[in-house]
Amino acid sequence: MFIKADGVFYPAYLNEEFFTESLENGFNESKISVQGITFEMGSTPGENYCSQIFRVRVTYKRKKSDKFYETSLIIKSLLVGDQMDFLEQIDSFSKERTMYMKLLPIMEVILNGEKLAPKCFYTQKNPTGIYVFEDLRALGYKLSNRQIGLDLPHCEIAMRKIARFHASSMILVKKVPSIFDGFKQGLLSEDSIFENASLVKMFGGHLKMLANVVNKFQGYENIGTKLEKYHSNIVQNLLKCGSQRPGELAVLNHGDFWVNNIMFNYNEAGEPIDCVFVDMQMNVYSSPGMDLNYFFNTSLPLDILINNREYLIQIYYDSLKETLETHHYEDVPCYELVRKEVATREDHGFFASYAIFPNVIMDRCESQDMSCESLQDEELGQMKREVIFAGERLRDHMKYSLKRFDDLGVFE
Repeated sequence: MFIKADGVFYPAYLNEEFFTESLENGFNESKISVQGITFEMGSTPGENYCSQIFRVRVTYKRKKSDKFYETSLIIKSLLVGDQMDFLEQIDSFSKERTMYMKLLPIMEVILNGEKLAPKCFYTQKNPTGIYVFEDLRALGYKLSNRQIGLDLPHCEIAMRKIARFHASSMILVKKVPSIFDGFKQGLLSEDSIFENASLVKMFGGHLKMLANVVNKFQGYENIGTKLEKYHSNIVQNLLKCGSQRPGELAVLNHGDFWVNNIMFNYNEAGEPIDCVFVDMQMNVYSSPGMDLNYFFNTSLPLDILINNREYLIQIYYDSLKETLETHHYEDVPCYELVRKEVATREDHGFFASYAIFPNVIMDRCESQDMSCESLQDEELGQMKREVIFAGERLRDHMKYSLKRFDDLGVFE
């Protein structure tokens, strides 16, 4: 059942009892009395494919106090349906709950209290996966424009932060070697690919559309033929992108590291000074090349992708090395090894470029009814892809990136 209040339809189970338990758990105190609840949507249609987001302002009283307090919370409610089965297959709810309630607090202690993500007040699995977070917007954090991408100062902040995130996981696994055993399966795992034909259909539909479009680019006919062949082996190629590889440098990846999952904080001059990460349901313990290539191919304007890619890898490495050395980590990886990890995961960057990036830069008006369900519907999905792949910015990106991927042998 859904209830409408303040112009927003919200599930009936998001009631006074739910928020009382959430606040008591989050503040670690008892006998909180909820006095008022105000809902608004936390994101616009088409911005979240796997969940509904609500922003909720809660007025409450504390034990033995007549004073009214107020806090702003973010509610993330996972969508349900056959199209969301892949989340079950990679155990996304348990992974995300473990990340927020157990691992992230430890990683933040390792980093001397540095904030990596929003505080999670409460989670529950039924009737659907639900998370209650502090509202980062109330703390001054903001999202950037996904259609434009991140400028260089924002990219530098993001690279330094993801490097410290990765480094803290390396330090943690040294102390507790089995701690990431539940994070071996990511989005492109055997379980999600073999058990969810709709996921393959969605990604494969994007790749097929790309091949059709590229065949019309003058001078790209050979690449178009290679893309068609790559598409004919889509399952094997997706599995190869997501598989762990013997001897690789392993870190805990964010797994869905793109502009909309990074929130920035600013100084009085409007300059970015920090960032935190949201959406921890795709984390996977594997090569750092996965996060970096995913980020490069979803979140950078074309000029930065062309001119600053190597510089950003160096920024990442310097922060990784500094963090590890500060904690007296043995066997700090050299730059050449990290650079090799990025190079060997270029196929993951190609995946992000055709499966994720086209949706990222889609016009907001066109994306309002975008969802996993719409993309998996044959007729509606085809119509949406025709709109997506007609974009000029996407074509400019693809013309550059496809030539580069071809030169690197990614399609072979």
